[in-house]
Amino acid sequence: HVPILRHMNVPVFDGAHIVAVAGVANKAEPYDDTDVVQLSLLMDGMWAHVRRLRAAEALRENEEKYRGLFESAGEGILILDGRRIIDCNRAAEVMFGIGLDKLVGSDVVMLSPSRQPDGSESDVVADDYIRRASGGEAVSFEWVHMRADGSFFFTEVSLSPLNLTSGVRVLAFIRDVSTHKT
Repeated sequence: HVPILRHMNVPVFDGAHIVAVAGVANKAEPYDDTDVVQLSLLMDGMWAHVRRLRAAEALRENEEKYRGLFESAGEGILILDGRRIIDCNRAAEVMFGIGLDKLVGSDVVMLSPSRQPDGSESDVVADDYIRRASGGEAVSFEWVHMRADGSFFFTEVSLSPLNLTSGVRVLAFIRDVSTHKT
C-alpha cells in the first residue's frame, strides 16, 4: 500500500444529506482552502451529473409505464389539442379503422357524422364539450362516431383536462357501447 503523507476529505451534499465523501491524498505540498473548494466543486458537479442520470432513467421508466398503460387500455384514448388529435392508442386505431398516421393531426370531428341522433351539429357540440374540458371540467356524454368505412357506432365519451408543460390538452376516453344500444 502506498503510504499516505497528506490526506483531504470533503463531503458531498444533496440538500441537507451527505451522500458521499471524496478523498484525495499525497499532494506534494499541504492542502489548502483552494483545494477544498476545487474538490468540492468537482464532486458537486459529479453528483449533479448522477442526479441527472437518475432523473433521465426515472423519466424513461415513467414513459414506458405511461406508454404501456396507454397502449394496453381496452378503450380508445385520444389526446386532443383543441379539436386536433395529437396522440392516440392502438384501441382507437382499431375502433375507428384508421391508422395512427391518419388519426394524428386530424380534426376529431372527422370521426363523427355531421349530425348526432338528436339533430345537433357534431362540430358545434364537440366544440362545447372540448371547451368545457379544456377549462377544467370533466365531461361525459353519449356520442355517435363514424368508422373509416362510413359505418356508425354508439360510444360513451369521457373528456378530462390534461395539464402538460406545453399547456392544457384534453384526454378523451371512448368506449364502444354499440352492443348495449342494439
